Amino acid sequence: MQRFSQALAINPAVPETWNNRGVTFNDLKRYREAVADFDRALSIKANYPDALCNKGKALAGLRLYDQALAAYDKALALNPALAEAWIGRGNTYYELKRYNEALAAYDKTAGIKGDLADAWLGRGNVYARLRQYGDALAAYDKALASKPGLAEAWLGRGNVNIELKRHDDAFADFDKALQLKPDLAEAWLGRGNLFYELSRVDEAQAAYDKALAVNPDLAPAWVARGNIFYGFFRYEQAEVAYNKALALRPDLAEAWVGGGNLLVRLQRHDEAVGAYDRALAIDPLLKYVAGDRLHAKQFICDWASLEPDISHLLADVSEGRFACAPFALVSVPSSAAESLRCARLFNADKYPALPPLWRGERYKHDRIRIAYLSADFRDHATSHLVAGMFECHDKSRFETTAISWGPDDNSDMRKRITKSLDRFVEVRMQGQTKIAELLREMEIDIAVDLMGFTHNSRTGIFAMRPAPIQVNYLGYPSTLGSDYFDYMIADETVIPDDQRVFYSEQVVWLPDCYQANDRNRRIAEGALTRSECGLPENRFVFCSFNNSYKIMPDVFDVWMSLLRQVEGSVLWLIEANAMTSKICGEKQNNEA
Repeated sequence: MQRFSQALAINPAVPETWNNRGVTFNDLKRYREAVADFDRALSIKANYPDALCNKGKALAGLRLYDQALAAYDKALALNPALAEAWIGRGNTYYELKRYNEALAAYDKTAGIKGDLADAWLGRGNVYARLRQYGDALAAYDKALASKPGLAEAWLGRGNVNIELKRHDDAFADFDKALQLKPDLAEAWLGRGNLFYELSRVDEAQAAYDKALAVNPDLAPAWVARGNIFYGFFRYEQAEVAYNKALALRPDLAEAWVGGGNLLVRLQRHDEAVGAYDRALAIDPLLKYVAGDRLHAKQFICDWASLEPDISHLLADVSEGRFACAPFALVSVPSSAAESLRCARLFNADKYPALPPLWRGERYKHDRIRIAYLSADFRDHATSHLVAGMFECHDKSRFETTAISWGPDDNSDMRKRITKSLDRFVEVRMQGQTKIAELLREMEIDIAVDLMGFTHNSRTGIFAMRPAPIQVNYLGYPSTLGSDYFDYMIADETVIPDDQRVFYSEQVVWLPDCYQANDRNRRIAEGALTRSECGLPENRFVFCSFNNSYKIMPDVFDVWMSLLRQVEGSVLWLIEANAMTSKICGEKQNNEA
């Protein structure tokens, strides 16, 4: 850089020197300085195709894509055989998500130089974005055949191999990319994503930190950090990370998804719907976001376009697309067969079976070791159901353990559960791999998942088969769609006999009711008055204390009909959020 500056001080009228210094600025990602140098070169030599091409690259780096295309067009008008300009056009179209035009631009290079590695790299990136993974790998391999040291092609291979669950290959690809280019921030990001995929959260976070140390403006790495904070209930830090990503890249769909998920946790469902809308407008193929959006709308009883939204989700599930997570699907009218298909798709994508930690060893314990796994050992509905059951365990035959990764609310319920079990193990800041290894080290005989696909569940623990027997119970009375859960505890009401075929687990019926409850639950000593509950004194009160997302418009219509038929009656619902109260109130007034 210093020599270029010295040369320009001696003779500022040489356009090639301005161009070459601009290329160096491009390599350093100092794009504004690069544009200034290319403009100086072009002020001396207006018909300079190389400077126009390089200016296009700098403008693309500044995300001024229309200006970049204009620069490439001028370069190609002067030299139609300038392969680098065609590649630059292709890369710009890729950023604009104009994939057919991107491929057409890359194809133009074939007639100029068929083995041009950067053109094959561009094709691979397009195919990967379109989820055509076989074509993407073939294109990356073509690039590497031409240029084995192209780190970005190894990076592309690694990202595709994550999607294909070829984890060993992905590690090798990222290692090769970083060997060639240790400061390739995107490769550190990819490596972090691979660790995150494998539930090795500590290593994932270290890789993301490395990526951001190399490039603090790498927005996807901020999203990844946000996802880790979100998983550890550190919502304020997650919000900071997502906002940082959006400040850098307002068009980054994954940042809007992360923000939407966080807004749901914060009970700001109307804002969450807006975030999901922004994400889907950017990338309609995002996995599971359509289902998350519909679920957020259900929380505020926003039933606009409900029927077509449900129809689209069910069609996507039927055709094998990742449009909806299982929990969102069970909250809308769907069949047991559709729930099973959705669960199998979701589990195969998110929690595929990994090499088992338990490999058939026979344990020799005096007592059977049972571990209950949950994030909800606190003042939570699940704990209110299981506390009495824990206390009733026959301690002469069973050794009981709680594995907890949820927040400690220091409640009486938390203390009661801690006291009722032989061991209470806090693993909140540990990744799923470490938790699974802990279960194996403890020689747990039976591992019971009390969460299923509910919020903050960690199904990936069970994907590693840490225990000989693994059970789905209580929190999610629907199938988990995997082969590594052996049993599901239910009753003939929850799962009628003719529905058992739609459960991947072996269904075990309890004789009366599957749901444990607490016979020692305290009953209020005094009765509340109607006025204390905000209810009228002399009217009939209908009530439903379900979560608002469980209220469907056909049921609400029945409720309104009942209110009309019973003069002066009122409907008492949980005020889940202000928006639900507003919308339901408006619907009720309209019915009246």
